[in-house]
Amino acid sequence: MADNPAVLDGPVSLFHTATGVAYGDIEIDGVHLAPGSTEAAARLGIAMVSQEFPLVGQLSVAENLLLGRRPRQTRRRVLLDRAAVRAEAEAMLSDIGLDPRAIGVHREVRTLPVPTRQMIEIAKAMLPRPRILVLDEPSAGLNRDEREDLARFILRIKHELAVTMIWIEHDMQMVADLADRIHVLDYGRTLAQGAPGEVLNDARVIAAYLGS
Repeated sequence: MADNPAVLDGPVSLFHTATGVAYGDIEIDGVHLAPGSTEAAARLGIAMVSQEFPLVGQLSVAENLLLGRRPRQTRRRVLLDRAAVRAEAEAMLSDIGLDPRAIGVHREVRTLPVPTRQMIEIAKAMLPRPRILVLDEPSAGLNRDEREDLARFILRIKHELAVTMIWIEHDMQMVADLADRIHVLDYGRTLAQGAPGEVLNDARVIAAYLGS
């Protein structure tokens, strides 16, 4: 469970299958994932950060974080006990290496810079302490410095919380730096898989992604 594989070619349908959103045949440690069941995926310890399901911009950081744990109670709890919610949200951020004072847990998410929102989304997905974290192009919309900050954040989570990550990514440098294994898909067909040094120097991968 220590590998950190990257998948190239944006196979979002594969991710939806692995997280129970779509129907397909997925088996983890001998346990079959019930088709179309996000609840079953969660019970197996799978969490996903997707561009299709962003944070709620008009809610605070604390509310967004707690929605990942108690979606029906969060708004009422925030209104009834603001101090307790703040303390819990700050603890969650600290657990994964983010500074809650710098972020501001009662700030509306839409007021935060994009890199911070990306990290908050990952923090929300990490609340149930998943075994497998699925990331859909986490560096999308970030510049080089921001991507480097995100890369350090991802590595910290991987090593300190011992979570396996499967992610779609098109930034070749980020893939080379972070991935333990790469699986390249070309229009749904496996093109290459293996260690980064081997796959990124594969002539077929170079031709498909970088141009021959």
